Amino acid sequence: MASTTATHGLTTPVGSAQNADQPNIIDPGLGRRDRAGIVRIRRIVKERRYLHGKSIYKHQQLELTIPAKFKDIVEPFMCTDLKIEARREGGNLIIEAKPVEKSA
Repeated sequence: MASTTATHGLTTPVGSAQNADQPNIIDPGLGRRDRAGIVRIRRIVKERRYLHGKSIYKHQQLELTIPAKFKDIVEPFMCTDLKIEARREGGNLIIEAKPVEKSA
């Protein structure tokens, strides 16, 4: 009898072609070290009251946390203004941040 692995309710035979060709990305047993490069974009709704609290102004803000393992790369850009450009290429999201050139 062949053994099986279960991941989030899905059962796949161990040693099948699917397991051999593709790594198991959705593994609930990933340790903290293995997840260090995985991030999630979060949507935050900010509220600000005006007219002495009679009305509320709401706006959305997107947040992307940069993992600490990239601190050496990010350090030169700390406390500087950055121009952000985002685009999709296939199934990937490309976010570029460039320093803003200060005019004299």
